[in-house]
Amino acid sequence: MNSIFKGDFLAITELIKNIVKSLGDKKGFDIVVLDLRGIAVFCDYFVICSALNIPHIEALLQQIKSEVFSEDVRSIEGTPSSGWILIDMGRIIIHLFLPDKREYYSLEELWGDAKKIGID
Repeated sequence: MNSIFKGDFLAITELIKNIVKSLGDKKGFDIVVLDLRGIAVFCDYFVICSALNIPHIEALLQQIKSEVFSEDVRSIEGTPSSGWILIDMGRIIIHLFLPDKREYYSLEELWGDAKKIGID
């Protein structure tokens, strides 16, 4: 897979689809993709995903870190026990939340001007 730092729109779209599939394969739920192009300067897309509990959020993190996308991960913020992990992939930022933290921080509402992207 090409690094997203070199990729064009189609490569980014394919990477997002792969991320969503990967999270879904590990039973991540309520997965939402927000298009932040023209709204934010620090990234183009958010992928937001919920986890059932701390071990589940750890499994989702490991899925992203090691199995598929390690070459594209710039940094990781947060810990599973905090209930929120942020994975910075440059143009894409993945947020892994426990449900109570997702509701509290309400990124979909905060970034309400962003278009939700449907991923098959």
